[in-house]
Amino acid sequence: MEDHSLSAVHLEHRLTVMEERSDAYSRALRLQAEEYERRLSELNHEARRMAERDRLFIPRETFEVFEADLRNWRYTVNQALATVSGRDKGLALAWSFGLGGVALLAGLSGLYAALK
Repeated sequence: MEDHSLSAVHLEHRLTVMEERSDAYSRALRLQAEEYERRLSELNHEARRMAERDRLFIPRETFEVFEADLRNWRYTVNQALATVSGRDKGLALAWSFGLGGVALLAGLSGLYAALK
């Protein structure tokens, strides 16, 4: 008949195995904690880098307001240029009629003098 009782050697062996398992679990937890710390450090570094990058750009809302103001300014300038251009064309037309009239009068005056 077999003896099912645990011998001192067997108990000692089981205790050693349990201690080794406990040490292995402790090492695994320590390695996991170190890995978490490393990843967290990388994430913090990336968050700082992104915040610095974002500081270099303006928010979309600010750009959209600027763009609307620029469009309004451009429209105003184009209207002013069209008005000035229209005045210039009108002035040029008036000058051409005026000079044409003077030339016509000079020609008629010369013709009248020649016919006399």
